[in-house]
Amino acid sequence: MNKHQSTVSIRPLETADLAWLSALNQACVPAVNALNKDELTALIARAAWTGVAEVETKPRAVLVAFTKGSTYESTNYAWFNAQDEAFAYIDRVMVEPEGRGMGLGRKLYDALADWAQQDGQPRLCCEVNEEPPNPQSLAFHQSLGFHRLTSRINPSDGKQVVMLERRFSI
Repeated sequence: MNKHQSTVSIRPLETADLAWLSALNQACVPAVNALNKDELTALIARAAWTGVAEVETKPRAVLVAFTKGSTYESTNYAWFNAQDEAFAYIDRVMVEPEGRGMGLGRKLYDALADWAQQDGQPRLCCEVNEEPPNPQSLAFHQSLGFHRLTSRINPSDGKQVVMLERRFSI
């Protein structure tokens, strides 16, 4: 079976996934910030939604999201949190090299969107690096219906990011 015909399922992140998640997070730095296993455990405990994309029962990708009012200490999350409207904030999406090109990110975003709408969240939010540029991520988000709200300098690391949202029709 080739990778485009593989069986993909989405499930919640489990405690048993933490070693895999920690290794994946480290492999994805600097696209995501470095966190040790304890920091990741604390992050996951505060998350509103987590999803793992499994291919043939092996975890290959993950998405972690927060909703308004979390104790999460990200300056980009805080920017959305300061607004009046509710949201589901996409904090990190990571795909193993073996899982790339299989649509796992899209499947995770679709699962999050389904959950967010059922939970009463009117929009998905995230940021993408503008400097240093990340045109692949911008194109991916645009293909999913995200649009630009503004650009800003992230005070925690000095990177220029574009703030994005995808609204749900009511």
